Amino acid sequence: MGYASILSSIGLQEKMIRMFVPGNHLEALVECMITLASVRENLFSGTTRQQYNEFLSKFGGMICEAAENEKMAVAAGRYLDRMTRTRSVKAQYHLTQAAKLIERISENYVEHKNSLYYLLTTFARWSHRLYECGEEKGNVIEILKEVSKSVIEGAFNNSEIIEEEDIEGIMEGFGEITRVNLMFTVEEMTKHIERVTKEIEHIIEMKGSLQRIQKECERLSIGIGLISIIINHQVINGTNETQEQLDIKLMKIGIEIINKEMSIIKNIPFGYGVKEIEINILRFFESIRNVFLNESISRTTEKYIIEILEIQNLNDLIIAIMNKIIFNLHYFIDIHCESIIKQSLLIIEKYSRKEKTSKMLLEYGLLDKILDESLVCLLFFILFIYYLFIINIYY
Repeated sequence: MGYASILSSIGLQEKMIRMFVPGNHLEALVECMITLASVRENLFSGTTRQQYNEFLSKFGGMICEAAENEKMAVAAGRYLDRMTRTRSVKAQYHLTQAAKLIERISENYVEHKNSLYYLLTTFARWSHRLYECGEEKGNVIEILKEVSKSVIEGAFNNSEIIEEEDIEGIMEGFGEITRVNLMFTVEEMTKHIERVTKEIEHIIEMKGSLQRIQKECERLSIGIGLISIIINHQVINGTNETQEQLDIKLMKIGIEIINKEMSIIKNIPFGYGVKEIEINILRFFESIRNVFLNESISRTTEKYIIEILEIQNLNDLIIAIMNKIIFNLHYFIDIHCESIIKQSLLIIEKYSRKEKTSKMLLEYGLLDKILDESLVCLLFFILFIYYLFIINIYY
């Protein structure tokens, strides 16, 4: 009996489904199912292929529905990841349950970071397969929209996830999912960030605890971190003019977060929440450099940036970024936060690698302004970076 006849056996399907029980059998069963999902699709034909793929997809939905802990959620995520990579399955049998699983684990992302990665990877793959969804396309788009909403809400409610060193890797799939309905994503991000900033203003006005302010700063850090992930995927996935304008609106939201943060840290002691938002601000600056200030930027994009940010030209954007860096050098040297100082200097060095931005830095005397801060212990390092600018411009 060949692969096709064995794997399409109704009796075998029933046995495989009945084998699914939590506990010691789970890992062995999932590994077995991953192997079955990896069998070359061209070994089947016609109705047999359709029935087999339907069976695999239904199993994916079942394991998502039954996942009660991280071990089971990871198993579900790994299986869906393999199945959607190797099989031309339909979304209807597993995607809804996978979305419900994402919503459940959003209650504690720190505990469920591994399953979150696998599930987001699966949804990201479906965001690239919309063209083959046929009648399911509308439903898949709605599911991806709900997943984006769940992930955003979960991230703001689980700000501790920002402690993960590989947060960008964990949330990689999220950046791809958001491109499907970017308008909705911008609306959700705006809603959550406005809520956090209003809460911070209320706490400060009522002279609330510094611990509460630091907690809200962690949420702001999540906000600007997600913005960076989203706009970075403009480069990966390409974009149209509407999406480009939405990305610039997200950049504007990020800049507004920075302005809010600069007013906050002048009035509260330095703490964990402030440190994390500073780290994500610097990552945000790197995203701006890669996406909006690269050498191939079009005149249309430049026009959108100027209109949406309400600035005179791109020079104003560069100046705003460097003024924040200068503020960092002045502020964080006093509290001896070497990590922020070092990363701020690295941003200057990275901007020097782009001809467009390095010329602006020299033209507007921003390097001289940095040197005038009289940071004695860092003077040698800054002079070295200044030397790099000159090399980039003239050689």
